[in-house]
Formats: sequence, structure tokens, C-alpha cells
Amino acid sequence: MNKPAVFVVLFLLVCTGSPLYAQNDNTQEEKVPVFNYVIDDALDKFQAIPDTAAPVFYHYVVPDFYFHKPRKVLDTTYEFFCYDAYDSVMDVITDYDSVLFYSLYKSYTDSAHTYIDKDGEKQFIPVSSIVKRFDKTGPNKWMTIEYPGNKYGELREFKNVIIGTDTEKVWNSHGDNIYTKIYHRYKLLK
Repeated sequence: MNKPAVFVVLFLLVCTGSPLYAQNDNTQEEKVPVFNYVIDDALDKFQAIPDTAAPVFYHYVVPDFYFHKPRKVLDTTYEFFCYDAYDSVMDVITDYDSVLFYSLYKSYTDSAHTYIDKDGEKQFIPVSSIVKRFDKTGPNKWMTIEYPGNKYGELREFKNVIIGTDTEKVWNSHGDNIYTKIYHRYKLLK
């Protein structure tokens, strides 16, 4: 075959959509996959499936004075609030190195004084006041202020000396452990 004839044949194949190389056979129907389910009880598909995933662990390194849950002593509750660089309360903390201030508050009910609520009932007055404040003043340094006497102190932190661990587990509605928060408390010295 000569060269011009080969070019003509190739040109015709390209222009006609090359029906010799691939044919699209649309005459057959596509088969849809069929899944066979066996349900012993008709309500099985509506029952909750327990979460069997392994719990997730979150590790935090915190100063030894800090506790993550409110503590109750008789009728008084002690609770820490954490603040950022803008002196705003941090509701959710993922990195405790970003906390620059810790304030320890005590809350109680003053049984010696009452007030009248909107329903006309006498109620004891709830009281909340700051007890102590811890301010991060520099690398590895903290300043403490005790109220109401305004006693100042300075602490040095040693993050490599872990003196204790606290654990908090969070459960789902089925009673399975979803995640666990582990607080490693490091040493502070005067």
C-alpha cells in the first residue's frame, strides 16, 4: 500500500469515530445489583447499634494547683475559670499552654440573708467570690494572688516533673466510653 492510501484510511477512521475499534452496544439492559437481606425480626433494623469503637484519649499538661471539675466542700463549691490573653473566659480549652490566667472562685448560699424572688418567695442569696488568681508572668513563672488579703507570691514551673494524674471519662447514651481526658499535673515551687 502506498503512503497516501494509508493516510486516507487513517483519516477516515478518525473522522468516523473509529467504529472498528470500539462499538457501543446499547441493546443490552444494565443489570442492577440485588442485595438479599435476611431479617429475623422486622424491628431489628430499627434497634440501636452499640458504639464499639475504641475510646479516644486526650492528654493535657496542667499546673498542679488546677483541677478541671468543680469541688464541693460542705455547702461551698470551688471552681477554676481559665482566661486567654484578652482576659476572656475560655469555655473550651484544647491547649492549656494558651491559658494565661486561672481564677479560683468559691460559691455558696448565704443563709443569713434572703431576697424575694419573682414569685414572692424568700430565697437565700447565692454568693460567688474570687479566692485566688494565678497569672503567667513569663516563661516558667507564675504569680499568685490570694484574696481578700492580697497576698502575693511567685511560683516556678517544672513541666518535666509530673506529680499526679486526673482522669475524666465521657460516656454516650448506651453507656460506652466515647473519650477520656487525662490531666497530667506538673510541679510548681515557690
